[in-house]
Amino acid sequence: MKKILIFPQRDVVSNLYLPNLVKTIAGEYEVVGVDFALKHKKRFFFMYDVCHLNWLENIKGNSEFWCFCSFVVRILFLFFLKIFHKPIVWTVHNKMAHNQTIGKKYSKILIHLLLKWSTRIHILCKETLEDVPALKLFADKVVMIPHGDYIGNFGEGKVDLYKKYGIPQDKLIILFTGKIGPYKNIELLVKAFERSQNLDSRFVLLICGKCSDVKYYSRLLSLVHQDAKNIYFDFNFIPNDCLGDYLNQSAILVTPYSKDSALNSGTLWMAFSYGKTIICPRLGCVKDIANVEKFAYIYDYENDIEHLGHLIESFNQMMQDVFLNVNVLAEKGKQALITMQGRTWKKNASLWIHLYDF
Repeated sequence: MKKILIFPQRDVVSNLYLPNLVKTIAGEYEVVGVDFALKHKKRFFFMYDVCHLNWLENIKGNSEFWCFCSFVVRILFLFFLKIFHKPIVWTVHNKMAHNQTIGKKYSKILIHLLLKWSTRIHILCKETLEDVPALKLFADKVVMIPHGDYIGNFGEGKVDLYKKYGIPQDKLIILFTGKIGPYKNIELLVKAFERSQNLDSRFVLLICGKCSDVKYYSRLLSLVHQDAKNIYFDFNFIPNDCLGDYLNQSAILVTPYSKDSALNSGTLWMAFSYGKTIICPRLGCVKDIANVEKFAYIYDYENDIEHLGHLIESFNQMMQDVFLNVNVLAEKGKQALITMQGRTWKKNASLWIHLYDF
């Protein structure tokens, strides 16, 4: 059976995208990862048939030295794959790595090599070809397979969000969840929510997620201490076995990501998988969804000022819709789930299997 090496690893706990992919292709291929490498040591470099790279270009670090070290290790690995003629599948997840400063120049070099040396370039949405113009030069290598679902992925740890955070029972929860970084625009989210509160005070904003960026975390702490009305923070990672509670008890999700780097949103597919609608910018992946405006609150923007204004408008529109029809969010959520059921991992399994068919 052909062996597929998945990078960074096949069982990422904080992101079930790769574990779901592994389950999808497990019947056709043997998927190997870090544990396989540790077991076979030097022989490992020759004991797989295809290498699937995800986020290899994401070079981050607190110093020039650590960014350079990370870059050297990755580029040596790429050279090894090239020299020994190992087929490379590279998935383009975003326009560029998020929140980069020092490592940006190294990422550009890696992207250039990945474009040239990849045997196949996998994209998750058609808009990737427009948002990453360099891909057009390698269009003959590009394969589009959409992001899969998260239906039933998350457990219910029986966490009562209202009790845990002291949220009044008559409030509706707007949830932001996921790893927190500057590109996710938390300050802008808080400002937009506060300005929409004069329309409908039945809503609360719950922001949950771990923030590894020390400077950004310090900035966000100032928001916590400002006695923000109807806003709750939890700067901790939400375990997968409890995340189902957060999704089920929320009325709607929100993801005010920066379009400068973001192209795909796992949170979007997670929300749809649990029958929840969402407030979201018109990212590349959103443009692939037919009639998305009928069951989600989608907005566009060109700069930070527009982003704030259009996010406020989306909050106001959502609140007005709920005022007119208390069941509107649940109805939109049902349509979102139907959309997700049409693009599950299982439905596209044959496409994933052929991705490694060399």
